[in-house]
Amino acid sequence: MKFLFFAAAAGWIFVPGGEFQRGRTHDWPDAKLPWYPVWLVDDVPVRTIRVEPFYLDEAEATSER
Repeated sequence: MKFLFFAAAAGWIFVPGGEFQRGRTHDWPDAKLPWYPVWLVDDVPVRTIRVEPFYLDEAEATSER
């Protein structure tokens, strides 16, 4: 799939996006406990994640004034 993108405005960076594998193929010792953390469930099985292209501000957003 091809994407058209425009020149980024000053202070913005174009991130082309793409695909990556997320998850794990092994078990953690804690994964069978009835109260395990949500992240132990959320990373099984391995799956392909697609991120669409986007623009990102080059300055970090903070709550400081």
